[in-house]
Amino acid sequence: MPNLYNAVFNHIIQNGTYIGVPIFGAFGAWLAWLGITSSRPTVKDILGGKVVSIEGSASKHTERARNGKGSIFYYSVGTLSFQIPASWTWEKLPQGHVRAYYTPNSKTFINVELLSSEQKYTSR
Repeated sequence: MPNLYNAVFNHIIQNGTYIGVPIFGAFGAWLAWLGITSSRPTVKDILGGKVVSIEGSASKHTERARNGKGSIFYYSVGTLSFQIPASWTWEKLPQGHVRAYYTPNSKTFINVELLSSEQKYTSR
């Protein structure tokens, strides 16, 4: 088997015909991967580098997880509702009149700015 490998490798090096195949094949695979992943909202947000905001009344609510173990935490601002990954983060979010910042495609919550002078905290 090593002799066959050496013969093929020497043929490729001497003729130079197969050198472009791996290079262009890798480039084509990378382009295909980029095309597939760029259709995902999160990738579009990362590549786009934009954040948008919404202003409105903020509220918090929870739902029971489908498996019955734990809760899912939501933070609603105006007409949008964001899933918050951790209870300790959710507990610190203000209620009242706020401006929430999020990514435009995946609607991922980024930050919140309290606009009214009253800040209310609630815990579970």
